[in-house]
Amino acid sequence: MDQLLKAIIDEYNTADGPSGPFALLRAANTGGLFLELQKQNQAYPYIVTHHISSTFDYTMQAADNIKTGLVQFSMFSDTVNELMTVYDKFTTAFDDTTLNYTSDNALVCERSSETGPTQIEDYWMVTVDYNIMRNS
Repeated sequence: MDQLLKAIIDEYNTADGPSGPFALLRAANTGGLFLELQKQNQAYPYIVTHHISSTFDYTMQAADNIKTGLVQFSMFSDTVNELMTVYDKFTTAFDDTTLNYTSDNALVCERSSETGPTQIEDYWMVTVDYNIMRNS
């Protein structure tokens, strides 16, 4: 799953031109996208991604086996309006999209659930879970 998370980070950092959905997400999410933990005292807004679980579906003599990963993205901001802007840009970029994984594999992202916005002390949070499938 580390390779899948790396593919997500790579796509976030490099995908599309200056006006594409990932570019618009990067512009709104000025704090960045992090694996597992953000930097201490990280400026808002930012996104943290976590690998939640993986399942494997094997078929006898099949050329391709499917690996599905559940990945959670937690978005944080100190204002609800800024948070919802990041959320809107994020879901536009990731919903039902196909991300590059390797030259012969791709990731398909399907939103499965979400919670929030929720206020926690002096910041706001939204979580979005995606099923991410690839050929293994």
